[in-house]
Amino acid sequence: MNISVKLVDVKNNYLKRVVGLIVLFSTTISKAQIINIDKTDTLPYSNKTKFDGSMSIGLEIDKQNSVLYDGTNFVDACLKKNKTFIIFSGSNRFTYNESQDLLNTGYLHIRLRNHYKAQLHPESFIQYQWDNKIGFSKRMVVGENIRYDLIHNTNWELIIATGFMLEQEDWNYSGVDTAKHLSKRPDAYTNVLKSNNYIKLEGKASNNSSLKLALFYQSQYSSFFSPRLFSVLNFTIDASKHFGISFNFAGTYDCKPVVPIPNLYYSISNNLVYKF
Repeated sequence: MNISVKLVDVKNNYLKRVVGLIVLFSTTISKAQIINIDKTDTLPYSNKTKFDGSMSIGLEIDKQNSVLYDGTNFVDACLKKNKTFIIFSGSNRFTYNESQDLLNTGYLHIRLRNHYKAQLHPESFIQYQWDNKIGFSKRMVVGENIRYDLIHNTNWELIIATGFMLEQEDWNYSGVDTAKHLSKRPDAYTNVLKSNNYIKLEGKASNNSSLKLALFYQSQYSSFFSPRLFSVLNFTIDASKHFGISFNFAGTYDCKPVVPIPNLYYSISNNLVYKF
């Protein structure tokens, strides 16, 4: 009995340290759309097809001299059958002032996991992303990871993953500070192979709330210690079986931006969530 208690204490202390590290990092660096990389699942394998997910839609319309439209939308869905787990995630935030596009940022992401209940298993992913406010015309990513479940129970999941990805990006100078960089240059294009690594913690913070924290470390192999760092924080409070309120934070710190924009950028949003 004493041995069991000590093991539980060690695991709880380890979990607290990881939470503290991720929260500290997430509040230090912030901004960029980050995909919901996973879904916690502790049920047995089943040959029946199961589909579930959540979505949130927000729209604000203001009329003064002109009409301003502002919206934030998210959708997450997953499909499970046998030993296959498919995850879809998408987001779009926009602000339009009649014909002027002030903000348009979002992503589409698909992830495939085979033998997803194994402690060590592969995952494949593809993602399309854009963000006009920083001159990020488009980003296409295709990659493969090996992930390892450090903790996996009914309440919490802590995982680490490492792999590689092929990244193609198109950048323009619309997000560059013209006061500091007067000369406009041609659009920039990248096509590189990168190392992709992340750590993620997800679970139930209480009976009616859930927490998700993730950190990404992505870099070229030739400059491994000059990465692009991503962080994501999601906290959701359930108001009922199908409805909840979520707080979302996403951040990026880029050691070597493709165009001369700030190294640090972030986004924060609150949403009404519908679970299906």
